[in-house]
Amino acid sequence: MEYELATIEDLKAVYDVVQHTIKSIYPKYYPREVVDFFCELHSGDSIEKDIKNGYVSVLKIDGNIVATGCFADNHITRVYVLPRYQKKGYGTFIMKNIEAQISKKYHKAYLDASLPAAALYEKLGFATVKHERYPVNNEVILAYEIMEKELHKISADIDYDGRLGKFIYRKAALGDIEELVRTRIIVLRAANKLSDDEDMNVVEQESYAYYNRALKNFEHIAYLVYDNEKFIGAGGVSFYQVMPTYHNPTGKKAYIMNMYTAPEYRRQGIAFHTLDLLVQDAKKQNGN
Repeated sequence: MEYELATIEDLKAVYDVVQHTIKSIYPKYYPREVVDFFCELHSGDSIEKDIKNGYVSVLKIDGNIVATGCFADNHITRVYVLPRYQKKGYGTFIMKNIEAQISKKYHKAYLDASLPAAALYEKLGFATVKHERYPVNNEVILAYEIMEKELHKISADIDYDGRLGKFIYRKAALGDIEELVRTRIIVLRAANKLSDDEDMNVVEQESYAYYNRALKNFEHIAYLVYDNEKFIGAGGVSFYQVMPTYHNPTGKKAYIMNMYTAPEYRRQGIAFHTLDLLVQDAKKQNGN
């Protein structure tokens, strides 16, 4: 899984994700006029403008964009996950990432919730502050919710090798390569539903070589999460270089990878806190 800022080259894929999701899901909740309204609201021009402003991020699985998130200031404006990838935690992952970024400057986040998304936002701690009605074509009325959530900065509560709540978040160093490789194999087995008998020797060897090079060259940052001495979670960010573009003149890119929480520890904010630490470190390494 990769999560990164969208580029103009991603425009068509982001547009397809948004439009396909709207046309597949919204007819179950809204009449045709409302579905058409949302399709027009999230037009190619609108998405292109948001990408150029740096508001849009994309989530990739095996290199394919399957979900997207967008926010401006403290207003979350567009979060969509392709139907076949829903109910896998990707929407929650994107929302937590957006919340972490908004919390750097604001104490609250706002969003306009459609009927299909309102239940998810409630589970994430958003509360309705206003019921809205908006007229669309043929005298049809669109009903939606304006929701808000109080945000709390994480950086004031934890340092790089510290404890947050009852869990320990530790930034990996060269001496942790064997542990990184071991936990990487755990993540890959879980993500690919592999049995313990599946031969992973080549992956282990290549992972060791990768971590040994990338940590030395500052091309990778990783965090390991423990409950006492038990491994329960991980996350990493890899840095790489591409050809410079108009919107990315340095050619520098980064993507979040290897996010994992043990099943019995999920829905306790572990991935959210790990992600926040990775984002903080990535910004420092990039000098902003």
